[in-house]
Amino acid sequence: MNACVCIVGWYFQQDLLETLQNIPGLQLYILSHKPRKAILEWVTNPIPEHHLFFERNIGYDWGAYQQFIAKDIWKNFETVFFMHDDITLLDSSVFQICHETIQSHAGKCVVGNGRNTSKRDWPLTHIHCYAHSLWKPPAWDFEHDTVRGSFFAISRSALARINRFETLWDRRRLYGVGAGNYSLRATCGRIQYMLGEEAFLFLSEAYRRSSYLIELERGQEWTPRTAKSPVWKGMNTILVNTSKKLMTWYMNADPVRKQILSRFMQSLFRHV
Repeated sequence: MNACVCIVGWYFQQDLLETLQNIPGLQLYILSHKPRKAILEWVTNPIPEHHLFFERNIGYDWGAYQQFIAKDIWKNFETVFFMHDDITLLDSSVFQICHETIQSHAGKCVVGNGRNTSKRDWPLTHIHCYAHSLWKPPAWDFEHDTVRGSFFAISRSALARINRFETLWDRRRLYGVGAGNYSLRATCGRIQYMLGEEAFLFLSEAYRRSSYLIELERGQEWTPRTAKSPVWKGMNTILVNTSKKLMTWYMNADPVRKQILSRFMQSLFRHV
């Protein structure tokens, strides 16, 4: 196995990191949204300096993954794992199993842990979640699976084809941790569109668990200090409703108007 894992989060459990470091063929990289001075010494000491990254937390978990992707390190590995730091690892062979599964499908799939949900009609019910995304659903009836950001694996070739995760950058703290769900749906839609109907495979049909690992709910339930204020709630509501209206216009527009609306949305979300 020639693989790397990008582990992100706030806690960085010592036993989990030690286990990951001892898996043959797996290179561990840490991307922390806490500053270096806030990370315990037992995290930074055993990990090589060039495997440690400290970034601003403006995109939550999917943002951290995109920050790692932008470094191009993954191009040196056949399989790339993305995971949170607070999962419970039951069987470390999960990395080899995922690697072999991806290889058996010619690299054209993403392997998640437990199935996130059977719901697939996200564009129909949550069209506002794609307003920030460069990729847009091709039709109202386009359906796609989703994989939780807690743990998933993808091949180098598939990641190269996808090129980017559709991260909602919450620079002004107008969304809170819920922005991660926007990023999740838009990214998974992009993956399904590019890799095909069989793009997502799962180790289990159970939510958040398999015989290999247990995923916890998103570890740091961060919300802005102003989240309870009428001003923040009003701004958030305006953003959601504006996104929904823009995407509705986009989905019903002709190709020329779609290009215009797409450029407008890209400009809008560069300033949000």
